[in-house]
Amino acid sequence: MYMAHSVLVQANGGTSAQTREERLYVVSSVLIFFLLGFPVWLKSTEIYRAPLPFAAVEEYSKHVGSSSLTFPCYFHFIFLEKWAEDWNETLVIEDLENVVIKASQAIHNIVKKSNSSYNYGGCGTSFVVMASLDAGEKCVRTGVPTGLPIWPCGLMRSMPFTLVHQNDNDAVDEFLNRFSSESLIDWEYGASWRGRTSGMYTILSIKENGHNESASGNGGYHGTPKAVIGKYRHAWLITSSRNSLIANEEIEQLSNVVVKFFMNAGGSSHSSKISMEEKGEFLPLAADGKAILSFSLLNAEPADWIFDWNFNELQVRFLDPILQALQPIGYLEVESQVLYHTPSTIQSVWEPAAGKRVVLFEHIPFFVNANEWHLDTSTAAAGRSKVLQFAIYIPPAVECPLHLKQQDGNLSKTNGFTSPGWGGVVIFNPGNCRRNFSGSVQHLSLKNMEPIMNVIIAQIRVLFGLTASISEFNDENMHCIPAVNTAFSEWEIDVLLRRRAAADVASSASTLRSLSHLVQSLPNMVIKDEIGVQVRNSLSAAAAAEYNASKGVYHAAAEAARKARSWAEEAFFQPSIMSLLYLPLEHHFAIYTPFFVPVLLHTFLAAFKEIKRYVRACKSTSSS
Repeated sequence: MYMAHSVLVQANGGTSAQTREERLYVVSSVLIFFLLGFPVWLKSTEIYRAPLPFAAVEEYSKHVGSSSLTFPCYFHFIFLEKWAEDWNETLVIEDLENVVIKASQAIHNIVKKSNSSYNYGGCGTSFVVMASLDAGEKCVRTGVPTGLPIWPCGLMRSMPFTLVHQNDNDAVDEFLNRFSSESLIDWEYGASWRGRTSGMYTILSIKENGHNESASGNGGYHGTPKAVIGKYRHAWLITSSRNSLIANEEIEQLSNVVVKFFMNAGGSSHSSKISMEEKGEFLPLAADGKAILSFSLLNAEPADWIFDWNFNELQVRFLDPILQALQPIGYLEVESQVLYHTPSTIQSVWEPAAGKRVVLFEHIPFFVNANEWHLDTSTAAAGRSKVLQFAIYIPPAVECPLHLKQQDGNLSKTNGFTSPGWGGVVIFNPGNCRRNFSGSVQHLSLKNMEPIMNVIIAQIRVLFGLTASISEFNDENMHCIPAVNTAFSEWEIDVLLRRRAAADVASSASTLRSLSHLVQSLPNMVIKDEIGVQVRNSLSAAAAAEYNASKGVYHAAAEAARKARSWAEEAFFQPSIMSLLYLPLEHHFAIYTPFFVPVLLHTFLAAFKEIKRYVRACKSTSSS
């Protein structure tokens, strides 16, 4: 290290010119060695950063922020009425064109009034209104896009009007579903639309004088208009209007049905605010669209009684149809367990008026015993998987029968509650509330579990952002037909699919933008090629989602949106990134300073002193 300081001393105590040059050569060679080695050291310690499409990510994020993903919806208004002899086809077409204009304007006004509510799950302003008059032998249509499948002519002849006016809505609903299946083949273009009916809705207007008079006898409809919402993708309005072929009141009522149900799944059309559930952001699904439904039978006090179940029978009877119906929304798996010694964390109180023990409303949030209810035991859940817990709680004998009290002071009819993002709890009270001293295991039959499973199915609907039951909308002027087997109507699945896809695209854009800012703010972060591939895959999937959505291919768009979000989150949570998030720049200084500073300091000082001495010696030699 101190070689530069060694000198050859002459006998007279001075230094020769050759010695000065040797000094300078030695010091310079050491300094040059360090200077030449510095680029080599930088190259050897260089951090690999795969190129990321920062500009594309920023552009994509701005695009999604300015306009959410929307799907086209097709609303076909069909008016059923006999063809009058004095009707002119040209005038009828003009009336139908007015229907298209007025209905489009009415729907647009509701969407505009509700701000952004119908951009999530709805169709925004991306909808098409069609109108037809079906008079049996003759049909007139307008506004139908080329190649779009439409209901075949002749519904007026085939319509079971007797069932309509006998209020046999289930039979009418099944008939319309069979009749509409004929429109899934476009004979003119030879294309099949089976499996692509999402977003295509038909709304019928049935007048009591629009069919043979025998149907309007004793069973005829007389009174205010009544709307019936089917469990497929159609609805019908029964009206007694005789003033004109198409009354303005009918158009307004049909438009309200379209917006409230087919666009918003029964949500309010008067609120400018939209819940996170309606946006799809809180759908109980992981980023990859998967979720596990975990069912637990909780025996609070086995000394009083022990209950067991045949869960396979319950799954086949109640859950498998729901899992099949929700398959376009997410991949759901089911598991079950029976637990013992699972008391609640709160004590019930005696309600003298009801003669029962109740859990007060303010105590319900503390009902779940996280310490002794070992619910999170899923072996299938890993990583960022989502688990929904459904607990069937059997209280001890001292608290039987146990009921939940609502906020209004009444007892809960379902005797259960939901927790957003977590799941739900249902209380099951044994029939006689008498202890089983024999210690034998009592098996819960399908009949015993049917009311409990109906409550759980309602809880699943609530967790997915819908009402507990579609029947909640029923009144004297409205009737909604529930999907008994699947619990979700087809038009509800469409709304959930649109919400899910829009939320996935928005989430992927937000995640990629956060990743872009994070990578640019940490220049010493390692970016593997895998991350670059994932980012590009996410952008490609998002572009595919938007393209398929614009074409009305719902399932393909939802699948692409799911992949876009999954790729984005995999890139953001890449282990190599997470390991460097807590590695500040000061850490590098702390590592390299003890090695380089002492050596470089002495080297530069020696070089400075030697150059200074060489210059001084040269000046003294020249002066002498």
